[in-house]
Amino acid sequence: MGGKRNDRRRVRGIPGRAPAERERRLIRHKEREIRAVILRLRALERDDHVAAVEERDECFREVRRLAVTPKGLVSEEFRRELWPFLLGTDGAACVEQNGHTNIGDKATEAHRDAAQVEKDVERSLWHYDVLQGIRESERRVKRRALTQIILGVLDANHELFYFQGYHDIVSVFLLTLGNSKNTLQAVRNVSETYHREPMRSGFEQVMATTRLLFPLLDAADEVLFQHLHESGVEPFFALPWMITWFAHQLKRFGDVVRLYDVFLVTHPLFSLYVSASVCGPTSISLNPVLLEAREKVLRCERDFGTMHGMLSNLPLSMDVEKVIARALVLFHQLPPEKLRQQSGMDASSVIQNMYFQRPFEYQSWPSLVDPMLKNVPPLPPRRSRDGPNGNYMLGSWPKNDKMRIRDNGQSEKYVRSYRFGSFLYSSTLMMATLSALAVMLMALLLHAYNDFMPIDSYLPSFNVNASVEAHFSDSYYQARALFRSRAEAAGASLFSLPLEHLKDLDLTIDIAVLQGSTDRVLLHISGTHGVEGFAGSAIQVDLLDRAGANPRSSKRKPTVIFVHALNAYGFSQLRRFNEHGVDLNRNWLTREEFQERQARNPNRLGYLDVYELLNPTDLSGIKNWFWVKGIAHLATKGFDAIKQATIGGNYRFPNTLFFGGTELEPSLALLQQFLQEHVDFNAVTKFAMIDIHTGLGPAGVDTLMLGVGSDMSVARSVFTGPVYEDKVVFVHDNENPVSRGYDGVGGFTFDGVAKLLGPQANGNALMVCQEFGTVPGVFILKAMVEENTMYHHNPSPTGRLPYAQKLRDVFYLHQSSSWKSEVLRRGADVYDRLHGYLSS
Repeated sequence: MGGKRNDRRRVRGIPGRAPAERERRLIRHKEREIRAVILRLRALERDDHVAAVEERDECFREVRRLAVTPKGLVSEEFRRELWPFLLGTDGAACVEQNGHTNIGDKATEAHRDAAQVEKDVERSLWHYDVLQGIRESERRVKRRALTQIILGVLDANHELFYFQGYHDIVSVFLLTLGNSKNTLQAVRNVSETYHREPMRSGFEQVMATTRLLFPLLDAADEVLFQHLHESGVEPFFALPWMITWFAHQLKRFGDVVRLYDVFLVTHPLFSLYVSASVCGPTSISLNPVLLEAREKVLRCERDFGTMHGMLSNLPLSMDVEKVIARALVLFHQLPPEKLRQQSGMDASSVIQNMYFQRPFEYQSWPSLVDPMLKNVPPLPPRRSRDGPNGNYMLGSWPKNDKMRIRDNGQSEKYVRSYRFGSFLYSSTLMMATLSALAVMLMALLLHAYNDFMPIDSYLPSFNVNASVEAHFSDSYYQARALFRSRAEAAGASLFSLPLEHLKDLDLTIDIAVLQGSTDRVLLHISGTHGVEGFAGSAIQVDLLDRAGANPRSSKRKPTVIFVHALNAYGFSQLRRFNEHGVDLNRNWLTREEFQERQARNPNRLGYLDVYELLNPTDLSGIKNWFWVKGIAHLATKGFDAIKQATIGGNYRFPNTLFFGGTELEPSLALLQQFLQEHVDFNAVTKFAMIDIHTGLGPAGVDTLMLGVGSDMSVARSVFTGPVYEDKVVFVHDNENPVSRGYDGVGGFTFDGVAKLLGPQANGNALMVCQEFGTVPGVFILKAMVEENTMYHHNPSPTGRLPYAQKLRDVFYLHQSSSWKSEVLRRGADVYDRLHGYLSS
């Protein structure tokens, strides 16, 4: 060869330079460019001349170019200068406080979210690599500063609601900008703009926006989208990525701030594009980690439970530069407005959605809306599905064995598609599949039966017993008239508490008081869940009949307070929830408790996992049949998991099942005021309460669930004998099939009443929810889902009526005399035992 061999490797674009040297040169070059921009910005702040707007726009263009190109803004030193500029706070003071600041001192005083913030912060500042070696004392200082900044922002804008994960976002700004007033203002600005949607009182817009991930993913990777779509999984696995900008998922702090560089100069929806790029890389130069994640998704069974679990726990270790590059290309190929149109999202629904609002008030840069890339090739046309107007989310797919992955004209790669038959290679999966099909067949038969026949018609029934039927009513108004007449006949003091905001419906909460000892009180409530009030009302009518016929003369007899139709609106309209769509048995909370629950992760008990099952917007078509949608959940999760996710309640999503509200509802406020005015709780030494419910458990069989403040040993002494052997449980007892799933649930009526009792009643109070079984729980859930959908999404009252009647039928077995007889018998027995306990 003759010449000296050159051992240095060649890198495209820089002949003879090793990759490390190329990277060093790139960083040095970017550092020079960034310093030049910073000097220009400082000069503009000093001069304040007329051309400042245009020159600041030129600076923004340059900062944006630097942020989106490899290595971003390079270092913490430069980010401290440029992030405030991007967030409109570069004029504020940025002075280190040596770990101490007064920015949040006032905000920490009894703030509504203080308790939850402190809990989350106490667990924070651990997982980033830059925090592994710091002293614990330094970590405590940073946590204190983190708490002050968070509460400072929330205190400055009371329309912002804390959500779990927000502390991770703020920690990124704290670790980057330091503890300063400038940091507080920067966090406030980003919270009121980029992160405004997850900080609303509800997550509706966030969830609606997250759904755009699948059409976006379809554009990025057709095969991957098909695999996810056929599994039935929802895109909510990406929700934490979007709302925290990956701050909670990534461990390398350098990767996090690199993403923040880009997020601060791009569209508010750009985190969705990054999420799609994480899920579905399609370039020929695939990052091995992302390729492994993609192949892991494709190897996963097309089963809802398995797929959702795998995606939710997907480890995020990525080549951030390649993800950003892919997201930028995808953003220009399918910009947000085009994505909205293609997905079918209504334009009116994004008017108040901050993910689609741009520019923000502090972004006075005309070039903000200019494209960041040039000559981006368009997406290839999507293959036809169900004709030219077919919906890509629901359309049929080609049946060939191989499908082509689009690659923006760069390359083509074939992978073998996964067919349903591949599921059956495993004998375990085969048995599971056959079992699911058997369950589906039975469910469809029951569905048809339930749609055409009263659900209680198959229950055994005695001949009609007139003495039993006389206590039951066919409507709220008939039940109220019976209650009033029996109360008057029994010599009770009768009170009617009108619902003034519902005057046109003539609704009242009626209360009958049988006066007795002031230190012993028995409270009996019906109709907390509206349509469940038929049974409770009949029991009260029966007890008042007996009180009138056989008055008790004991000097120590308790004062008995009957509360009829606590949820009068639900009772009258055949609804389980009240006029505001609120579940009253999740609503008796203090202001602080409401705030704490609103700050919780809405998917803490799995509510988001079953959101689509519980809250459809349409019931037409086979695809919207409850059984068709529910079978995957039932087969993969089981009824107990669905039950826990459902009954756990939520405080974020109005008009959904088991919504607990955001403040104490008028009905509960009226009852609370009445009790405080007519009961001297400081004098009460013995107290008992019965709240009648129907639904859970075998038909006609009651379960007694004890609430807060109840003593199980006292309950065992009151409810003795074989009949009560398995009936008495704590409401949070997961061993009992009826009470299972209530762990972590609060806001019950007996929770609210227990707060009124004085300390002298400790150990002498029994708070009982008497639950009468009706039909299998899955029928109850189906009826609730369908009635709630029709109530909120079908404006025709006649259209809702059949579903309201079905809801009544699953909670009130009005055709079964045997069930009614058991309800009266067991209701009287529990009442008599508690009355005897209080009289002793």
